[in-house]
Amino acid sequence: MLVECQHDLKQLLNLFSANVPGFFFQLHRASSGRYRLLLVSDNAEQALGMPVTALSEQAHLALSRVHADDLAALQQTLAYSAEYIKPWSVQFRYLHPSGEQRWFEGHATPTAYDAHSLLWHGYINDITPIKLNELALAEYASQHREIVDNILDAIITIDEQGLIATFSKAACRIFGYQAVEVIGKNVSLLMPEPHRGNHDQYIQHYRETGEAKIIGQSRETQGRRKDGRLFNMELRIARIQQADRYKFIGMVRDLSERKRAEVLIEKLAFYDPLTQLPNRRLLKQRLTAALQACKLNKGQGALLYIDLDNFKHLNDSLGHGTGDQLLRQVASRLQQSVRQQDTVARLGGDEFIILLLNLSSALPNAVQQAEAVAEKVRLALNTPFTLEQLSYGRGHQTPTDKFWLITKFQAGNRG
Repeated sequence: MLVECQHDLKQLLNLFSANVPGFFFQLHRASSGRYRLLLVSDNAEQALGMPVTALSEQAHLALSRVHADDLAALQQTLAYSAEYIKPWSVQFRYLHPSGEQRWFEGHATPTAYDAHSLLWHGYINDITPIKLNELALAEYASQHREIVDNILDAIITIDEQGLIATFSKAACRIFGYQAVEVIGKNVSLLMPEPHRGNHDQYIQHYRETGEAKIIGQSRETQGRRKDGRLFNMELRIARIQQADRYKFIGMVRDLSERKRAEVLIEKLAFYDPLTQLPNRRLLKQRLTAALQACKLNKGQGALLYIDLDNFKHLNDSLGHGTGDQLLRQVASRLQQSVRQQDTVARLGGDEFIILLLNLSSALPNAVQQAEAVAEKVRLALNTPFTLEQLSYGRGHQTPTDKFWLITKFQAGNRG
């Protein structure tokens, strides 16, 4: 009768497992710790690559083909289930006799077989296709993460509430935060005012109307680092729909270096490297603009030409380093003698130009204003200069020679 029941049960197991990627089993564990498959559906033969008759008598043959890295975890799972009479569930790799590696997922529930042994009723599922897909996706995600983490632009994902979901390594470097410090926080902490205070309103407006001018558009704006410093950045935001939800992906490029480079290029192109004054090229541009403004507004302007007498003698006798000191001090005094809207430029050598703007519309008054500035400049330049601990100036005798500064000016340029 027992044999007939087992036969009927096996037929039933075979019927259930005929169209599923796995097999049913009854696993017996004797008091000695020896395992034996009492019942196993026929498709176990294909899954495990062994005859069912051999499996029934020698279950250890199947266990011996469990991947070495997974065998200990499987044995520990079985031991825990046996000790506490708890169901077990585990994934493991199986080395098929064909040479193929397969992934199995096992589930079983223990019952007392007799006073000294246990019996598990369970199912082994072949999850190889699923696991291979998972591993491929994990590898793709890892490669994607590696790419994201090594590009110079920051990538930040934001949910529909405006909360930060991911924060790339570049974002950490640019903004100065660690990812754990910002994930789950409102993205507005990366913004300066007024956007910082208005960001929740922007999000609410988008949820209600779907209007967002910045989506898909690249624009220059400012970001706020952890230490509070603001910096120029290029921002581009994309929107991704996920079922009934959406999220935003923000790509941030730090423009600080580019802006510094632009400033440096402008300085090299338009400013004298020694005195940092506008050079001849920039003076010409400003003079052209001033002439056009005078024509339109019927205004007056003036040019003051400053030449330093005996400068060549100073350079030759005391060296170019001392001459450079003098030129820098002259530039400073000239800038302090004029208004903010005026331009002090160095033409080259010891020649300087002052462009005076917005003088009186009446020519006589404009000339008087220019003369007043010229006198102020003359007094400023004829105050002794200290160069290499030696004092130079109008009427001051030096161990080598007298050094004189003479100012010449020209005024009255009617528009």
